[in-house]
Amino acid sequence: MTVSQYAWVILTLSTLSQVSILLGAQTVGPLAPFLQAEWDLSRTQVGLLVAAFFLGASLSPMPAGDQTDRRGIRPMLIVCSVGVGIGLLAAALAPLWALALVAMFAGGLVGGISGPATSKAVVLWFPLHVRATAMSLKHLGMPGSGALAALLVPVGVAAFGWRGAFAATGVFAFITAALVAGLFRAHPDEHELRQARQAKQQGAPMPWATLVLAMGTLFAFTQLAATTYMTLFAKEALALPLEAAWQALFLAQLGGVLGRLGWGLISDRLLAGRRLPALVASGVATTATTLAIGALDASVDLRLFGLLVLLLGFASVGWLGVCLTLIAEIAGRQAAGAASGVVMTSANLGVVIGPPVFGLIVDLTGDYRLAWWVLGAAALAGAALAMRLPESPQALAKRSDE
Repeated sequence: MTVSQYAWVILTLSTLSQVSILLGAQTVGPLAPFLQAEWDLSRTQVGLLVAAFFLGASLSPMPAGDQTDRRGIRPMLIVCSVGVGIGLLAAALAPLWALALVAMFAGGLVGGISGPATSKAVVLWFPLHVRATAMSLKHLGMPGSGALAALLVPVGVAAFGWRGAFAATGVFAFITAALVAGLFRAHPDEHELRQARQAKQQGAPMPWATLVLAMGTLFAFTQLAATTYMTLFAKEALALPLEAAWQALFLAQLGGVLGRLGWGLISDRLLAGRRLPALVASGVATTATTLAIGALDASVDLRLFGLLVLLLGFASVGWLGVCLTLIAEIAGRQAAGAASGVVMTSANLGVVIGPPVFGLIVDLTGDYRLAWWVLGAAALAGAALAMRLPESPQALAKRSDE
C-alpha cells in the first residue's frame, strides 16, 4: 500500500480515536434525565459532569502535543484510549455524583492526548489541497460521537439501564486502543522530524498562542453547551416528549457531522486552501442560529425547529478542523503537535466553561432565552478574534504561484 493510500487508514484510525475519546462525555446529554433522577442533580450539576471531562482534557493537550512531537503518535494514542476507557468505566459505576465527577476529570486528563496526536498525523500524511478536509473528517469525532450517543443511548438504556449504556463507552475506548496498536504505523518522515524536535530543548515559538486560546475558547463555549442542553431545552422549553428531544439532539449532531466536512471542503476547494474566511463565517453563522433558537417557544413548528437545530450543528461544530489545519500550517510539520495542543487546549477550556454557565443561567432565570443569547455573543466574539490571525503560509504561497 502506498503512502497516499495508507493515509486513509491513518485517518480512519484517528477519527475512531476521536470518537472513542468523546463518546463518554457526549453520552451525558441524552442521559441527563436519568442522571438527574438517580442523583437529584440540578442542570448545573449535569453540565459539570461534561465540564469535568473537558477540564481534564484542557490541561493535557499542550504538554501532550510536545511529547507527541518528541516521542511519536502511535504510543501516545494507545495510552490515551486505555486511560479514557478506565475513567469512563469508573464514572459509569460510581455510586455518587462526586465520584463520577472525579472519574470524568481523570478520563479527560488522559483523553486530551488524542487531539494533538491525531492532528499531527493528518498534517504528516495529507497534502495541502485535501488537508483541511481530512482534518475536518478526523474531527467528526465530536459530532459523530454525539450522533452515536443520541441514537444508541435509548437502545442501551432500554437493554442495560443507564449505567450499562454509559459503561459501554469505556469498553469502546479499549477496543480502539487495540486497533491503534495493531494497525497504526509511523509516517516515513516522522522519525527524522522527531529527532530534530528532540534536539531542541525549548518549545517552538508561538506568538499567536494567546489569541488562539481566547478565540477557540469562545467557539467551543457555544458548541458543546448547545448540544449538552438540547435534550433538556426541547423537553422543558418547547414541551416536547423525551423521544422527540432525543431526535432534536440527533439533528444537531448530524448537522455537526455535515459542518465538519462542509467547512473543510469549503476551505480546501472553494477557498483554494485559505482557512480564515471559513473560520470567520462559521462563527457568524453560529451567532445567527443561536439567536433564532433562543426566540422559540412551545408553539414552534417542529419542522422549523428541526431545520434550525440542523443549521446550528452545521455552523457551530465545523470550526475546529479548519482552525487546527491553519495553526498546524503556521507552525510547520516539526511543531504541528505542540501547535495543535494550543488549539485543543482552547477547545477544551470552552467546553469546560460553556455547559455549566448555560445551565447556571437557566437555573437562575428559569428561562433558556438569555442562555442562547450568551452563546451567540460568544461565537461572534470568537469570529472577531479569528480575523486577527494570519493566513496559512502554504495557502498564501500557493496563491502567489498562480
